Amino acid sequence: MSFKYRDYQEEAVRIGLEVLRDPKGRKEVIVAVTASGKSLIIAGLANELTDGNILVLQPDKNILEQNLSKIEYFGTFPCVYSASMKRRELGHLIYATPKSVSFDVLKDANIIYCIIDEVDYGSKNDSHVIKLLKQLGIKSVVGLTGTPIHTDSSGQDGSVARIMTQIKNPFFTDICYVVSAEKMIENEYWSK
Repeated sequence: MSFKYRDYQEEAVRIGLEVLRDPKGRKEVIVAVTASGKSLIIAGLANELTDGNILVLQPDKNILEQNLSKIEYFGTFPCVYSASMKRRELGHLIYATPKSVSFDVLKDANIIYCIIDEVDYGSKNDSHVIKLLKQLGIKSVVGLTGTPIHTDSSGQDGSVARIMTQIKNPFFTDICYVVSAEKMIENEYWSK
């Protein structure tokens, strides 16, 4: 089986690995537009992390199935922990949906790394995902999204869109890599 990553996918994996392997622990976001291959980037990250257990979270069954199909293409078959898929497996590499996992489920899984697909869905400080990562003490986290925005409706001005790394006390502190629509068009990965 022969597969070659696109240049931006290779770069996203390289930078994502730098973030995850930083001994100080980092929590950063890769912004990648729709159809840029986030599932392949996730598979690349997961396949390279052989020195610790990994949790890969995706918001729902459909994205879980999509992400599983990509990593399984490379011959890696993760454990799956998802009630909607009727699977409750733990191991070195766990693909899960957030509503299926809890601290009690994962407390003995020795997870060092976390990768979160569609991170904009559950990355506010009061979300289940962020509370879980804090409880587990996971310091190395990469999130992927096409829209790194949170909507804040607490002010007098109505709803305000804010970059997720620039909200008050953000969990994710930086955007480490961006795959733009312009890059996709310039390299003819999208049609004009």
